[in-house]
Amino acid sequence: MRKTITKIDEIEQQINELLDQRDTLEEKCDSLPECQEEEGCESCKTYAKIAEIDEKIEKLEDQIDVITAEEEGIEEVEEEEEVKPNKKGKVEDEEDEEEVKPKKKKKK
Repeated sequence: MRKTITKIDEIEQQINELLDQRDTLEEKCDSLPECQEEEGCESCKTYAKIAEIDEKIEKLEDQIDVITAEEEGIEEVEEEEEVKPNKKGKVEDEEDEEEVKPKKKKKK
């Protein structure tokens, strides 16, 4: 688990560095003459770099999601929470929509 936290911290550091780069580029973009024109961003190289940074940030955030989901999956297996069906015998969890048959009451 400690390795997971360290990996997430590394990825978050990369994201922060990219956000700093993005902020710098946005400041530059705001001052460029072509960016003052309507539709100017489409031809702006700085804006293209910002879009690339946004894609990198999104990929890094996806990596964090995967790591977190894997870690939660491991913890769920260890805890083994009981899944309770609703009145119709179905599990209400969106991820696990398998049907669970209700238990029949024993007659005494």
